[in-house]
Amino acid sequence: MSEKLETIRNSETYLDVTFSQDEVKVVNDLTQLRFLKLSKTFPNNFKTDANDFTCFTKIKEHKENTETTLYLVLEFFALRNPFLQTNISRVFQRNGLSFGTL
Repeated sequence: MSEKLETIRNSETYLDVTFSQDEVKVVNDLTQLRFLKLSKTFPNNFKTDANDFTCFTKIKEHKENTETTLYLVLEFFALRNPFLQTNISRVFQRNGLSFGTL
């Protein structure tokens, strides 16, 4: 996630950010998602974004590496790769990280 955060911060537009097959596999793995949930506190009052552009903008605006930034990167993964939304929502739905398409 930290590598992807740096990629996003160094990208001109959200369309410049690509995802490797290995990155997608990790983010789609329920065990990895559960580990993330247990190891990194989910931020209070986290609001999901309607689209990948606004999520990308929020990430670029966060200058510090916080839990909020980490979860924004996770959300960006899901917005750019909609098939990831199912597993992410399964793990984080109670925290408020869910997507309107589900």
